[in-house]
Amino acid sequence: MLGVAAGADHAQAWRRALAVPAGLGGLHVWHRAVTGGPVLAGLDATREDDDWLLEAHRGALTARRSWDRPETLHLAAARLATRCDAADLYDAALLADPLWRARGVHTGFVCHGEAVVGVGAQGSRVVVRADRLDTRLKSGTAVVGWPGEPMTAMPDAENRFSGEVYATAVQDGALAVSIGGVRRTGYRPAAGETLTVIPAPPSVSTIRSRRSAVARLYKRRFSWLSQGATPSAARRGVPLAVMIAAADETDHSEDPDA
Repeated sequence: MLGVAAGADHAQAWRRALAVPAGLGGLHVWHRAVTGGPVLAGLDATREDDDWLLEAHRGALTARRSWDRPETLHLAAARLATRCDAADLYDAALLADPLWRARGVHTGFVCHGEAVVGVGAQGSRVVVRADRLDTRLKSGTAVVGWPGEPMTAMPDAENRFSGEVYATAVQDGALAVSIGGVRRTGYRPAAGETLTVIPAPPSVSTIRSRRSAVARLYKRRFSWLSQGATPSAARRGVPLAVMIAAADETDHSEDPDA
């Protein structure tokens, strides 16, 4: 961000770049520098978590609860869920930042290249030819992409494609990334277009839905989660297809009759 060599971004360099004076008065300048400007898109869910936890803490102070009083299972589980989801939400938010995407081209998190095979009228697969070979997009990775450079603003869902990396291979000194499962509606990349491809960010709606389901289980009086007891083993029917698949995957390497 400062355009200096690695390790040279010390406090004085930031002070000079942001014109922060020394002493107590510099704290106000620091605050304006780090809080000014638009909020990074994608951090709304994290901000909601912070607001909710702050209100829970305020409620405890208002009720004059003892600080060493154990939390309810629901509150403890909600706090744990917010910490577990924070890393995914933050990584997804960074990919929404154009400067971070430009950096991601050099770290392998962003794939940028030309579509050598388009999806066509009825197809569902696109092949992207990237000059860099150090992509981190492996087979099975869910991705989203759109036409343009990494610094281009990320379009809405209707103007970008989504799919799954099927395979990667080196062809004529370049990396060919095959992406399948492209939906038949919305934007469909054509051959010759320059594309930017990034890992698919986690679905905020899915995270909220999962949290709501867990919260209901913790609030229910007779839920096994709220009672702190694991469910007892119960016999249930198994579909025949599952039994056949399990039998096919059994390892017979040590069986002399196999």
